[in-house]
Amino acid sequence: LEQGVSQGRLAVEESRAAGHATHLWVQCWNIPRDREDSVCQTAHAFAKLGPDTLWAWSFRGGEGTNEACDDPARAWSALVRAFREIKNTSAAETQRRRGQQARLHQP
Repeated sequence: LEQGVSQGRLAVEESRAAGHATHLWVQCWNIPRDREDSVCQTAHAFAKLGPDTLWAWSFRGGEGTNEACDDPARAWSALVRAFREIKNTSAAETQRRRGQQARLHQP
């Protein structure tokens, strides 16, 4: 996780410095059994880096492919849970900021 976050941080910094959008990808394929929560942890860690977009590969944990997770359904569930939590956190943060801005602009 630490190496991935370090590389993600570098990608965000370099992309912003060059004026490009940042896209980070969460691995959701070839995840060993009982490591599915690492998908959720990685997604949250990447989201905190503030990329423009956060993506995942592969759909449904690679189910039916030769790169499938040991438990594709569990890995996919961890990813969906993480993305929902990130979306809800982002929405709450946006609402909080809008509330602060509105208070700043009140006469």
